[in-house]
Order: sequence, then C-alpha cells, then structure tokens
Amino acid sequence: MNTFPVFVINLESSAERRDFMSKQLGGIGLNYEFVKAVDGRKIGAENIVKRYGLQVFRIIKINEQIMTLGAVGCLLSHLKLYERIVGEGIDVCCILEDDAIVQRGFYHIITSPRVHNSDWDVLLLGHYSMYRQCFHRGAEALYWRRWIHGRYCVATPAEFPFTTLGYIIRKKAAERLLDYAFPLRMPADWVLANAEFIGLRLLIVTPPCVHPHPLYRKRSTVRDFSDSSYGDLLKKYHPFISEMSKQSVIFRHIELREADLFLRRRKAQMTDKPQPEDRAKGQPRPRSRQRETISVFLRKLGYARNAYTRPA
Repeated sequence: MNTFPVFVINLESSAERRDFMSKQLGGIGLNYEFVKAVDGRKIGAENIVKRYGLQVFRIIKINEQIMTLGAVGCLLSHLKLYERIVGEGIDVCCILEDDAIVQRGFYHIITSPRVHNSDWDVLLLGHYSMYRQCFHRGAEALYWRRWIHGRYCVATPAEFPFTTLGYIIRKKAAERLLDYAFPLRMPADWVLANAEFIGLRLLIVTPPCVHPHPLYRKRSTVRDFSDSSYGDLLKKYHPFISEMSKQSVIFRHIELREADLFLRRRKAQMTDKPQPEDRAKGQPRPRSRQRETISVFLRKLGYARNAYTRPA
C-alpha cells in the first residue's frame, strides 16, 4: 500500500468517472480519496470577476483565447487541494484528475524510493507537448535521465510541459504555488509548469505514466466555451480585457523559459571540436561562432528574467 495520500479531483456530478477511477486505482492496490472539484459553471463568469478580478478572463496571447469557466474551476480545485496540503501539513502527495488512465507500472513508479529520493518539488506523471501534439510521448526531456522502473525515467523537461492530469507534489511547492497563482490569471497547468520560475525544481516522468481518457477528454469542461454568460461578459468588459492583454507582460517569462531551456540543451549537447595547434602558448582556444551566439542569447535571457517583475 502507498504510504502517502493519493487525491482524485472529481466533479460531484461525474459518477461515471468516479467508477472508472475506482476500478483503476483499486485494481492496483492504491489507497485513494476523491476530492470534490469546483464547478466554475455554477459560479458563473460575473461572480468570478467579482471575487477574483477581471484579469481572470484576459485574452492569452499565445492561443488568443480566454479561460473557460471549466478551466477556472479546474484551477480552483487544484488550489483548494494545495491549501489542504499546507493546512494539514502533508509532506508529499499524488494528485490525479478523474480522466486519467494510469499505465502499467504506475504503482511501482509513485512508490519507488528512487523517485522519492530524487531532488524535486513537483514531479509530473503525465504531460503534453505542444510541439509534438502528443500525450503518449509527452514533453521533450533533457539528456540526463534517472531510471526508475521498466522503461520509465525521471528527467528535466526541455519544453513547457502542459496538463495537470497527474503529478506528485511536496508541501514546499504547494505553499509557493498558492502564492504564485494569485491573482488568478492563467490555467492550472500553466501555474504548475512555471514552478521553476519561482525557484522550485520541476521534473517529469518520461515517457508519461498517466494518459488522458480519449472520450472524457473530448467531453472536458475545461475547453467548453458554450456557456452563455461569456457573451455578456465580453460585451461588458471586452475593451478592458483587450487593453489588459496589450499591456500585460505576465506570460513573457514563458517564452523566455522555453528559449532558455532550448539553448541550454543545445549548449550541453555541443562538444569541443579539435582545434589546430597553431596558437601561441597560453592563448585561449577560440570559440565557435555558434557557441558564442548561444552564450550571448543566454546572457540576454538572463537579463530579461532579472528585469521582469511580477505585477502586484
């Protein structure tokens, strides 16, 4: 049996998904607990704006969309769990969403001493690559990997890992992510994947050991824009939302982080080529133009990160 809590986030109305998760987790001998999810559709767009501010529905420049009521509910559900982790002093726990399919070896992965002895604050069990457009392979990882079980390894992500389908989190990370998430302004998986930005160590299991259920994913409330309150919200606040989107720099660090990790990965993979021994004794080895360019970019990115300040 697992010696740490496993929480499954589930809407009260989703009995079918509860049964699905019960059969999965009970079949592999895991102790688990269902946690009631927040339904953003029941709160309504106007009430969300009143409670959390207009920036919740700002237009995200990367995909030119706003957060759905389902996405707000998903974010609040994870934050509610973080508050419980901090309040009850839970050192480490596993969080799953109710559309997760756990793969063979999942039990051995989350209970492995090699996993828990690794240096991480957040460990993503499932993740999505925007570039590969794939859950089964997940986000690209750096070359260094630590084997844990079967074909699974722990590694550092080389790109932005999307989705909160399943992950293990420590108390320290829950505290910092709670502080970082407010004011609400981005989906739950963006908050989680930006853990490194606030000084946390984020690792991934590669390949992912948690995949989304294809049918439940199609019916997901997170991508449901059908709520009629959106029309009223946009009519009332659209000029303000557009202006906030133009002036905001909240998501600039995401682009910097992806470029930074890519360049570091390329730099780590590069090896010194043999140079002709025609330079004077004591003269430094000349650097290649590509290596020089990477160093310049890293310095610029470092300056941009240091210059960035999070809005109050």
